[in-house]
Amino acid sequence: MRWIKALILGMAAVLVSGAAAHAAEPPIGGAWIGAVEDVAQIQFAEDPNWQAASASMPLLPGDRLQLGPSGRFEILLTNTTAIRLGPDSAAQIVAVPPADAGWDGTAEMDLATGRAIVVPGDGERTRPVVTLNAPGTRIQVYPRSHLHARVVAAGATDALPFASLFE
Repeated sequence: MRWIKALILGMAAVLVSGAAAHAAEPPIGGAWIGAVEDVAQIQFAEDPNWQAASASMPLLPGDRLQLGPSGRFEILLTNTTAIRLGPDSAAQIVAVPPADAGWDGTAEMDLATGRAIVVPGDGERTRPVVTLNAPGTRIQVYPRSHLHARVVAAGATDALPFASLFE
């Protein structure tokens, strides 16, 4: 249902011209579900109910994600970044890049439990593409570097940044 709303809003923004019309429409944002494996649920910011997550659903600030014991989830961003969540992970989207952001957009996510791998695309090395907030840490991920973060206990996160193999 939500993806239909986002699709309709996106089509309306394309069809309607003029600055006033664009100012009245809320931005759709530049984050969506790329892939889902096994049990993965989403709770949209405006809806208290959890529902099954599926590929291509748009993601907006306030949306919460919950994965089962063998669930996997991929978030794709317009800044060419992928965020992959592993089994038993729980996260909340804090910010998404604008739909037309290109490499200049930044995303932010809170990782409550589980693990996340951030794989940024190309871009300016002086600007972070993702900020990951996890228990005990706040990490900014820049282009051409990767991050593997795993919540290990209440208030503790292991984080392993590593350079891209493709430089």
